[in-house]
Amino acid sequence: MIENQSVPFLEKHGYQGQYTLIKLTLLALYLSFIPAARRAREFPLALFALAAVIGEMAWTAIRNQTLLAFFSLSAIAINAGLGGFAHLMAARKKLVTLALGLIMLGSVYYNGREVWMRRQTGGLGLQADRDAAMKLLRPITSRVRC
Repeated sequence: MIENQSVPFLEKHGYQGQYTLIKLTLLALYLSFIPAARRAREFPLALFALAAVIGEMAWTAIRNQTLLAFFSLSAIAINAGLGGFAHLMAARKKLVTLALGLIMLGSVYYNGREVWMRRQTGGLGLQADRDAAMKLLRPITSRVRC
């Protein structure tokens, strides 16, 4: 079962997947704790422990990537409020705006490339040679009378 395999195992064996997104999500999640770490009193230890557990789960079993995505979104937002990102944005507004813009452009490029690479599999209707199950059942269903 592929869903039970780890990211390094699947990459090593040539399985194509969204490993770049998993790595970027883990990187963003763990980097979001750095500003909060500077203020030891406000460091969210329970949130960090949960991030470490869910990050390890997603890294060792690909089926947990959805859990990682949902958790990371809220954890990064919480860390943005605790760690002083508002102070950083006020001090270096142009730099932060540029960085966020580049991240957004990068994500649009990445997702656009993925859609373009899979353009043959998208759309409505049945693709050629995708009706093998029906061809298997056709002789059986033709003998059954209602």
